Amino acid sequence: MKVSRILLIQPHEFYNPEIDYFRIGPSLACAFLSSVLKRNGYEVEYIDATAEAVENEIFVKNDLIRVGLDYDEIKKRIARYNPQVVGVTNIRTPQFPAVRDICRLVKEVNPGIVTLIGGAHATGDYEKILLDKNIDFIARGEGELSIVKLMEYLEGKIDLCNVPGIATNIDGETLKNQIERVPDLNALPDPDYTIFKKELYPNRHFHTAVIRGKFITDYVFSRGCDWACTFCASYMMTGNKCRFFDLDRIQDQLENLKELGYDEILLEDNDVFLKPELSVKVFEMLNKMGFYWSILNGLNLARLTDEMIDIIIEYGCSRVYFPVESLNIEIVENYKTRWRDFHKELGNVPRLCRKFTEAGIETEGGFMIGFPEETEEDIRKTIEFAKYLKDECGLSMALFFLVTPYPGTPFYWECKKKGYLIDENKYELFTFERAAIRTKHLTGQELEKIRMEGMREVNGEILYGEIRIKHHRPNVRDYYLSHPEYKWSKYFTNKYREDAKCRSSQLP
Repeated sequence: MKVSRILLIQPHEFYNPEIDYFRIGPSLACAFLSSVLKRNGYEVEYIDATAEAVENEIFVKNDLIRVGLDYDEIKKRIARYNPQVVGVTNIRTPQFPAVRDICRLVKEVNPGIVTLIGGAHATGDYEKILLDKNIDFIARGEGELSIVKLMEYLEGKIDLCNVPGIATNIDGETLKNQIERVPDLNALPDPDYTIFKKELYPNRHFHTAVIRGKFITDYVFSRGCDWACTFCASYMMTGNKCRFFDLDRIQDQLENLKELGYDEILLEDNDVFLKPELSVKVFEMLNKMGFYWSILNGLNLARLTDEMIDIIIEYGCSRVYFPVESLNIEIVENYKTRWRDFHKELGNVPRLCRKFTEAGIETEGGFMIGFPEETEEDIRKTIEFAKYLKDECGLSMALFFLVTPYPGTPFYWECKKKGYLIDENKYELFTFERAAIRTKHLTGQELEKIRMEGMREVNGEILYGEIRIKHHRPNVRDYYLSHPEYKWSKYFTNKYREDAKCRSSQLP
């Protein structure tokens, strides 16, 4: 077959309005795939099924809502573009029912269109997924090498065995090729941000909730993580070989984002301090180019020094994410196999948190609860520590995440072997807010109740209500601006007064 047009789709989100919320954001995976496809002469179109219709909610079960474009609209868009291949990204397990439905819609439009899915869930659960007759191929691991080679296979230029990472069904048998990861990020073209409609994402459902610029996007300058946590789907995707863009490539990419009209950057690297000297230069570059910026994921406490905090403050970072995780060190170390030294740093967390807060930097804390060996008393220790950080150290918000056994991870297979999985086919459970496992001591319902009560206790009714009532991540900036009586609010308020460029500050 002749391949000229590929349609990439980010699928719908699902949420339970009584427990969790949904979030939107651009797909960096699709941006990288688009760039390598275009470099090889293919046309690319992109649909973000959730972000393009965030107000459209459909009840699909008594407790579950699907958000995004109507299925009839999806079919019309497929028919209008008339692609030879449709690729659907499946990063998060709860999205899989929408991925499956989109592939069905593709085949209803034209059975000859080839369907391809990729992402963390697709990589981990490929054997079960390939039982669906509407799904032709799965790209496992990083997709940039797989997708171009797959196009060459479809065009009859190479054999299927030469397509790295690909999995498919042939005569009822699953064929899978060895995953190959991009050895050098600099061999890739720059991610194609032109596929995104940037006006969609400054929205209360954007995955960080607080937006300071006019147009916001995610960005990474590295891949890989050397911690090898057994529950981590990201590690499963990118492996432990850490790779980086060269500084001149990073500068080109950031300048391109500036030209496209973006003025706020979220650093999404798994560990932003993997190469500290490079990180410092990136922070300086973001500051000089006038970006609002924050560190969303990889603030690794084992690599965080006072000197680095001073640099982060100097170069204008507005928010950091603190992966405090858990106070139950002995339990957690069973799953964070290379994190033993990391947990020696827990004693520094209160001091570091205060240092960020007193500089006016929002400090979100991430806490993991519901490990299989934890009792309710164990979980309470983590909740109480989070409350101490909130009340005494200025933590801007505490986020409690239920430990989730993402398919394909060692943690998933352990939970399945021990009978902890509640229902492996109930995909909506595989999210931080809902319990996908029971533990030795607690049921899934008990875990969900403990989490919700912890969120309310530590954050207070107002911040917690942002999730329960509005179904999105709390806007902590607005909370502190409107509550000067809270002893830490003055630091954030002063920071916003200094930042005259902040377009949405509502100061007294």
